[in-house]
Amino acid sequence: MDCIEWQGTLTNGGYGQLTKGGKHWNAHRLAWTEANGPIPPGMIIMHTCDNKRCINPKHLRLGTQRENMADMVAKQRHRGAGITHCPQGHEYTPENTYLSGRGAERQCRTCRHAQQVKVAARRKEERHSRQQVH
Repeated sequence: MDCIEWQGTLTNGGYGQLTKGGKHWNAHRLAWTEANGPIPPGMIIMHTCDNKRCINPKHLRLGTQRENMADMVAKQRHRGAGITHCPQGHEYTPENTYLSGRGAERQCRTCRHAQQVKVAARRKEERHSRQQVH
């Protein structure tokens, strides 16, 4: 089945929006809720068709924000999609890519590990210096 595109007003991000029963809704969230019931806490509604205006319940599914961000990266729809390597030249492969926080930012695992090693060494040196003073 094809997308059913929202024809009303849109959010700045391009999603359909409306007010129903005194509550503001993203149109795809309302479409999913009316077809399937309440959205469980901690879950979001993801578009399987990648069309922000689509309100076809068959194109919507439950997921976490992390899953949504990972899907966006996998489909090369994120802000840095054209960037294939970190600033230090390491390739962003699935094995070498860490999705930070809620998955909204990708980081190079090689560089992230090197930074963690540096921080651990600095903390160890600080502990050692404090012990020398006492």
